[in-house]
Amino acid sequence: MCSTYSVSVCKTFLKALFSKAYKDRPFNLYDRFAEVKARYDEFTLLHGKQSLPNLDKWSKWKADQIRVFFLYLIVPLFRGILDTYYYQVLCKFNKALLLIFKSSISPAEIMAAEDLLLQVHGEISNREKWDIVFCTLNMHDMIHLPDLIWQVNHVVHI
Repeated sequence: MCSTYSVSVCKTFLKALFSKAYKDRPFNLYDRFAEVKARYDEFTLLHGKQSLPNLDKWSKWKADQIRVFFLYLIVPLFRGILDTYYYQVLCKFNKALLLIFKSSISPAEIMAAEDLLLQVHGEISNREKWDIVFCTLNMHDMIHLPDLIWQVNHVVHI
């Protein structure tokens, strides 16, 4: 369940970042795609058995490719390319995802993830900074991801 919500939110972020439809918005990198792709193409995974998905085909990525991108690549990829405000929002989202997708998570980590997701939601709800189309139900539902973790009881009580 967490995976479904997070992948949907990640797809929304990908659309915001790379879609031509939003190229006039400050969060969009459509006009800087060649620069992003050049940096992306320098990345390699630690194990040579799997390669990174083709960035040109971001809209066709599968869920596992989207997760890898958001968990491990967005922070180094967008540093210095994306406007600082939007970069910081994505960094908070990344930190929350890293906590949520741990194999075990403490109550304090769930609360930290919840706080980060609430901050991200508050930021993307700012219509002056983001486009209204990004204030979707899935974007709202992401603030409830920590509740799902409590329900499935993957919590390690320390």
